[in-house]
Amino acid sequence: MYRAGEQPAGVLVELMLSSTLSMYHLGLWWRRRAATELAPEPHLPRLLSPPLRNVYGDAVQGWVGSWESIDVRISKDEVLHDAALWRAHVTRVNVFAAHIDETARLLLAAVARGDAEAARSLEDSLVKWWGGRHHEFGADRGVSQPGWSVLTMSFADLTWDEARTRIPDLPEGPQADEAATRLLATVLKRYWSDVCIVVALVLLEHAASLESPESSLCLEIVGALVGGRGYSKGGTVDIDRHPGAG
Repeated sequence: MYRAGEQPAGVLVELMLSSTLSMYHLGLWWRRRAATELAPEPHLPRLLSPPLRNVYGDAVQGWVGSWESIDVRISKDEVLHDAALWRAHVTRVNVFAAHIDETARLLLAAVARGDAEAARSLEDSLVKWWGGRHHEFGADRGVSQPGWSVLTMSFADLTWDEARTRIPDLPEGPQADEAATRLLATVLKRYWSDVCIVVALVLLEHAASLESPESSLCLEIVGALVGGRGYSKGGTVDIDRHPGAG
């Protein structure tokens, strides 16, 4: 668990991303093992043969579980007010945004190599990302104010004074903590939703270059993302589903 307010966002992001080295090496291991087996059509979902399939699947699930457990909390050991409190919230949101970005990047990399095991696990993690985090932001408490839903991640680049200029009714004092949490939660949810859409569009563009895209891993993952469908029973999908998708 990381604590926003104790370290700059850049430091926390680098610490978090260092854990992806394990997934990188898992991907390399998968490539080496897959190269020794009879290959299906390049665009088809590919799984290793037993017993390596189970070994690899357990390793991927273990890594994804640890990746999903990464948490960023506002330090309660310090008395933070207004500008300092805003900076801590911004740090937290920026680290989570990097977490979303890296999940998406790893998903695209898994699809590119045809690795169905990793792609399905990472799609499950990405599509359920907000459903597993929204309670941390108290997003189910209160109602977002008019105009909040159109804010983008660039809002997190603002200082506290600049944020108050853009949103004049932001409270100060004891209520500032909850207001900042809910405001930036709205921004982060929109960012996560946009990343899911971008990943789907990238995969669709790639699928268009395939000879038989209907059975491709690309379109399988696109259908799961757009349809708001994960691959495991646990977790919650909180995304706008599109009728007929997935």
